[in-house]
Order: sequence, then structure tokens, then C-alpha cells
Amino acid sequence: MSNTPAWVRITAILRPQRLDQVCDRLAELGVGGVTVTEVDGVGQQRGYSTLHSGVWYQSRSHPKVQIETVVEAIHTSSILALIRAEAATGEMGDGKIWIEPVAQVVSIRSETVTAPG
Repeated sequence: MSNTPAWVRITAILRPQRLDQVCDRLAELGVGGVTVTEVDGVGQQRGYSTLHSGVWYQSRSHPKVQIETVVEAIHTSSILALIRAEAATGEMGDGKIWIEPVAQVVSIRSETVTAPG
């Protein structure tokens, strides 16, 4: 038996303005569902300052979006390449992607269980 998982969860943090094109391309690739969460983060960018209603406002965090999807592991490389291509601006703060193995996927509606292997 192989140690390679049958399913993986791909999580990506990216700029909000890149969300629509990433999700559109994932749908074209056949990814059936994506969970989107608005998040704030502090990374190498170290915050920003902005003028709002005549008052300078300083924030330590930047608004980002987190997307998550669970897919068959054999599709991991193509999904990673797609997210990197669509989310990249070439500037600091483009985001991160990570992959985690998933032991089992269960449909709540139909109670269908998909086990690895």
C-alpha cells in the first residue's frame, strides 16, 4: 500500500482582487467546490497606512481571502500551477498555498463515504 493520500485539501491565501479569476479557472478545471473565507494576515509586508476621511489610519494586517478545496491527489500539480498562475502579481504579499492529506470525505446529504486507496 502506498503512503500517497488519495485525497488532499488545498488551502491558499491570496489577494482579494485575484479571487474571481482563481475560482473561475478552478471551475474550468472541474473543481467542484471551493470554500472562501475573508481573512486578515501579517506577513513580510508588515502592514500599511492609508488616509481615510482626513485621518491617517495604520494597520498591521492586510485583507486577504483564504480558499480551500478537497480534490483527488492526482490533480494536485495542475491545481497548484493554476492557483500560482492566476494569483501571482510578482509582488510581496501574493500569498501562500499548502496541501494536507485527507483521510476520508463524507457527503452529509447522501452519507457517501470516500476512503483513500
